[in-house]
Amino acid sequence: MGQIGLIIFYGLFISLFILKSNFFKTEGVSRAFLVSVFLLKAFFALLYGYLFRNKIIEGFDTFEYFDASFIMLRNNPLALIQPTFGFMTRINAFFQLFSFGYYNVHAIFISFVSFIGVFHIFQFFKNEINEKINSIKLVVFLTPSFLFWPSGLHKEAVVTCALGLILWSIQKLEFEKPKIIHVLVLICSIVSLTMVRYYVIILFFPAIVAYLLSKKLKPIFAFFSVYFICFATVFTLQTIFPQINFFNDLIVRQNYFITLKGNTTFPMDPLVPTWSDLIQNLPWAFINPFIRPLPFECKEILCIFSSIEAWIVLSFFLIFILYLDIKKLIDSRAILFCLFFGVSIMVIIGLLVNNSGAIVRYRSFVLPFLILGFLFGARKPWIISKFPWLNKLLD
Repeated sequence: MGQIGLIIFYGLFISLFILKSNFFKTEGVSRAFLVSVFLLKAFFALLYGYLFRNKIIEGFDTFEYFDASFIMLRNNPLALIQPTFGFMTRINAFFQLFSFGYYNVHAIFISFVSFIGVFHIFQFFKNEINEKINSIKLVVFLTPSFLFWPSGLHKEAVVTCALGLILWSIQKLEFEKPKIIHVLVLICSIVSLTMVRYYVIILFFPAIVAYLLSKKLKPIFAFFSVYFICFATVFTLQTIFPQINFFNDLIVRQNYFITLKGNTTFPMDPLVPTWSDLIQNLPWAFINPFIRPLPFECKEILCIFSSIEAWIVLSFFLIFILYLDIKKLIDSRAILFCLFFGVSIMVIIGLLVNNSGAIVRYRSFVLPFLILGFLFGARKPWIISKFPWLNKLLD
């Protein structure tokens, strides 16, 4: 059939599945819109490969996963179900069974994997907040970084899918009669997320526990209590058992990024394994993921777009601070979940990563959580009412 024929065939097949399957049945968004989002993600997945292949974006992991899957299947096909190779390599090996060895066909498959997660993240917020559907739709489906980076053949696609399915499973288990399928999806998604970005599941755990406890407790109390207990536990274990050094992994990972050189690398002081040094580094760890890449760092069009997006997100944060609705914030477990989870991810990225390009990719999956937390935790600024089209868009 050839590469182009396979891309068209699988694109149409998946589009038809989205149109007809009850799995993608929802209110507030049409099937045609969902298909449009998938096709847009498929386009960006193809563009993602093109940009890396032509060295327009730094990096080579996406093709390493693809090439390694050939080696795996040739040498040991049973490794597909064994932990001999990395998780992304095994995903690509599975895709090889249907792709006839074409990278761009893998791109179509992974864009659909990502789309599944995006759809269920939208479902989660729609069911939880149940207001301003247009705002949720706009942020979840069309935030530029979230639309582009998790669409490519990389770990962010799996992270997005796993997060979406975890949130879907938890909502189903909380509000409906539990079914075995919900438990299985939850377990498989947690395992998948752990295998590709284990720090995400570590930071996700206290946020989701506090979210669930908020059904019985006052949300703000639940969140501060859970996070206090987590920090107290880590500090106590570190003090009583010095051999359990929680700083080691942070230092190793930060050293990895410091030794890498790229076009958008910026200076960063190496971490020291003490609590005082960690606290001292927290302000810039919080700031850098919000402001990078800086405009003067950008030499490519993609970097410029990322910089513009970063400063738009920062403006949402400033609006949140200026127009904070305290009552709404302390009473909404969804808003608190977004803020606690989102900020914790941003801080860990800021502590470890000294490359603006890497920051853009790593933060991409958490931006919708932060933006929605900022939007729904603040009163609507008076200036928005002066622009009817914007007012309608955000309702």
